[in-house]
Amino acid sequence: MVVSTFFLLLCFLMSSKATDLPGFKIRVTDGGLSFVAEKVKKEVENLPKSKYRNLPDQHGSTSGMSYSVTGLCITYAKMAYFSIQPMRTGELFVSIKGTSVQIHGNWQLDNIAGGTLDVIVSNLWLKGSIRVGYDGTSRPTIHADSSSCEFGLRYIRVHLDGGPRWIIDKFHIEDKIQNDLTDTLKTEACPEFVTFINKNAANRLRSLKVLYPITKYSELDIGLTSKPLLNGSITTDHKGAVYQNGNHTKPPFTVPPIPVCEDESNMLIIWITDYVANSACYVLHSTNYFQYNLTQEKIPADVNLNLNTSLFPMTVLIPQLSKIYPKKLIQINVNTTAPPKVTFGLNKVSINVTGDVVAYVIQSSDQLTYLFTLGSTLNITAKLGTSGTNVTWHDVSICFDVQLLNTTITFKIESLRAALKIALKTYIMPLVKKKGLDGISFPIVPLFGHQFSFQNTTIKQRQNFLMLGADIYGITG
Repeated sequence: MVVSTFFLLLCFLMSSKATDLPGFKIRVTDGGLSFVAEKVKKEVENLPKSKYRNLPDQHGSTSGMSYSVTGLCITYAKMAYFSIQPMRTGELFVSIKGTSVQIHGNWQLDNIAGGTLDVIVSNLWLKGSIRVGYDGTSRPTIHADSSSCEFGLRYIRVHLDGGPRWIIDKFHIEDKIQNDLTDTLKTEACPEFVTFINKNAANRLRSLKVLYPITKYSELDIGLTSKPLLNGSITTDHKGAVYQNGNHTKPPFTVPPIPVCEDESNMLIIWITDYVANSACYVLHSTNYFQYNLTQEKIPADVNLNLNTSLFPMTVLIPQLSKIYPKKLIQINVNTTAPPKVTFGLNKVSINVTGDVVAYVIQSSDQLTYLFTLGSTLNITAKLGTSGTNVTWHDVSICFDVQLLNTTITFKIESLRAALKIALKTYIMPLVKKKGLDGISFPIVPLFGHQFSFQNTTIKQRQNFLMLGADIYGITG
């Protein structure tokens, strides 16, 4: 539920691991903490009765008569105020105020009277601190003790039904039960808080995922690299490296520094260096993720491209093909020859890709006959922006070139190069620009079984990093 998720999120943000420069940085500002705290408060108020914690049975005596109170369960709770604040001491300070609770149960006075009871408690308050540490494996630890917890209430009223009123009044049963329940609540509240932190939440943290799959063969490490900065908000540093599964060798390039920034204009702010993108490209290239074999059946039906040697455009671009291999299909294998390079620059993003394009004829026996190899280079630059909840791009520039590296047939590379440039200008660029106007949705972030959705997105392009800002508007799941 959101209550435990909120504690786990904050505790994870407050843990630390090493002293490496971070690949990305996250800040949850006071506005973000307040939003999630409000969600916690509403979830507590909307909990079904089956989720409320039952209170222990009560037994005692009054005026020589024994009584018992059983089946005590909370049927209603409303929280006026809930907050959780990161302190400079490395603790989370939890404060609950103005909480109202209703309790229902059964009462029995020896064998002469019994019935049901209803309890109204108001102005409950609780204050507690949670110490946060880390276990050396990128997972945070949390601990609370009763000495850091305070609890109190200002009003409690017990009403009994089902027994003769004169017996209830004569033996002062309501007053006695009221006093016992007050003592029970004061006795149980802080231990319950401590148990939730030290067992429920701590156990979940022990199994917390710090490696997230990117592809079948790669994963992102979000382990923390330094202690967080706590100053009303929580700022954390994360490794942000992509590795091959089971092989956490560091990529062969350095992490650029992220300058100190006091921005708290959004609920959530994320700084992402180009190290994250480049470590991903490095691993994806190493695992052949950028290798693709294009055949006729893989081309969408609405795309007018035919790979038959005897049909356009092959008859125009490489006329000799239809003479040597008439009515044959071509297979085109594309792969990167080096990891793509991503650079986050001042007000622009650039991507450089080098690769090979290898063409084959598919024979009747499905065997491949080699034709030629092209060396290709692709450079894309763009400016990023936001529109509503979408990340957009504009001022796009695409440069593409090919060189003939090897061939078994004769054809003019100049004709092929010219055709590719025409296709780039006529078809590809308009599609890229049109898509850039619409953009893509700001990602919905899954965390601890919940989906965090965002609005009011902003993006700033700086040297070697992007700065993303967003306000949280939904938590589901």
